[in-house]
Amino acid sequence: MTTFAVTSSRSGSNYNVRIYNRKTAERTLLKGFSGRVVDISFAFASAIVLGIVDEVGGLFVYDVTATAEGKITYLFLHCIDVVDIAVNVCRQIMLT
Repeated sequence: MTTFAVTSSRSGSNYNVRIYNRKTAERTLLKGFSGRVVDISFAFASAIVLGIVDEVGGLFVYDVTATAEGKITYLFLHCIDVVDIAVNVCRQIMLT
C-alpha cells in the first residue's frame, strides 16, 4: 500500500495541496501556489520527493518524510517563472 496520498483543492482564491499519510493519518496542507495546480509527481528514490507545478510556472519540490513530530514535508526547491508566458501554457513535471 502506498503511504502517501495527495489532493489538490481551491479555497476561495487560494490553491492548496493536501498530503495524507495513510499509515498514521497525519496530514499537511501545502500553500503558496500562485495559480491552479496543473501537475503533481512523486519520485521514489532513497527519499520520497514530491514535485508540483502551478499554472503560472511555479515549481515546488518537497521532501516527503514522516517525522516523530508528525511533520510530513520539507520544501527544498521553489522556482518562479519570471518570463511573461500565457497562463494556459501546458506545464508538466517528471521526477526520476
